[in-house]
Amino acid sequence: MAHEPGLGMISMKKNFRHLAGYTLVELAVVLGVMGLITGSILSVATTRKESQNFTNINTHYDAIEDAIQRYVIKYGYLPCPASNKLAENTASFGRSDCATAAGAGTGFAESGAGTDIVRIGVVPTRTLGLPDSYMYDPWNDRIDFAVIKSLTTSSAAFNAYTTALTTGVIKIVDYNGNQVTNASADTVVSYILISHGKDTKGAYNRLGTLVTACNAAAKDGENCNNDVIFRDTSIANSTTAANYYDDYVRWKEKARWLGGTTTPAASFTVAGDGFLVAGGAGDHCVGKTSDGTVWCWGYGAAGQTGNGSGTDQHSPVQVSGLSGIVEGDANDIGGCALKKDGTIWCWGGWANNAPVIDLLSATPMIPLICCYINSF
Repeated sequence: MAHEPGLGMISMKKNFRHLAGYTLVELAVVLGVMGLITGSILSVATTRKESQNFTNINTHYDAIEDAIQRYVIKYGYLPCPASNKLAENTASFGRSDCATAAGAGTGFAESGAGTDIVRIGVVPTRTLGLPDSYMYDPWNDRIDFAVIKSLTTSSAAFNAYTTALTTGVIKIVDYNGNQVTNASADTVVSYILISHGKDTKGAYNRLGTLVTACNAAAKDGENCNNDVIFRDTSIANSTTAANYYDDYVRWKEKARWLGGTTTPAASFTVAGDGFLVAGGAGDHCVGKTSDGTVWCWGYGAAGQTGNGSGTDQHSPVQVSGLSGIVEGDANDIGGCALKKDGTIWCWGGWANNAPVIDLLSATPMIPLICCYINSF
């Protein structure tokens, strides 16, 4: 059968093109699309990772602050930092230490003078009864801990401490360097926790080795230059080094310890009974005596002290109408307690600021989300 000239060759060329794959233009388009998809996936993964890191460091901070609070409740003063130089297999690793002279190679730095010296090291996890892992941030570096040294010696010194410095001792500034705290009875910053973030500048690793030198010119350089000024601001992933900030910090004012009480919780007794104590983020505390009554002290603006006063209490007051309490717990706005008859009673913010309310008979019913009923 006769064929039209040239058709067979055209058909063969088409088939050959099909078998050979994409043209350079088509391949470029495909690779471009794949690049966009891959970039989007990586961007989402990075965002999720950063979000998880934020969650993890805050979980660590919650545990550390809870441990510090319990330390203050027991002893009446704050712990000292631990050395950032010691390895985990060292006996003094993670131990509170204000005796070792600060200086190069010691793992400690100090700034200030007289009774206003700030001592800088890392979280004393073993002194606080925390696992060693709580010394490290999500980037596997040690979390710094800076504290006013006068608040670490005794309960008497802690309670009596004041400063004549009109600009504060530990000074917290914002992104632009404006001070956000000032010296007064309510705004003396007692300590600060610092994670140096993913750029690791100023951070010490598990071996006690400086990972990356502090860049004093950057925004987060304020948190690793060993002075008394610290920056607390939002993450700024700027490409300009001087504007970069990726630290995670948390700090607490002295007056927020037990609501600024002037008596150490460890010395409180009521009718000869000692307290089993729960805490409310350092703002107030709750204790149960052996006779089944519950007592509170500290901040009371939201009814946290349970006596209906709505005011701060600097010594224990009895939670109104509660007896036969088996166990309970508290957080920063109130508390809940379990009675022998199985009813659960709450006060403060969890009871709509009422002195005490039966949780299950409340109208509308209050969900039991405030507490784990097992702390006191």
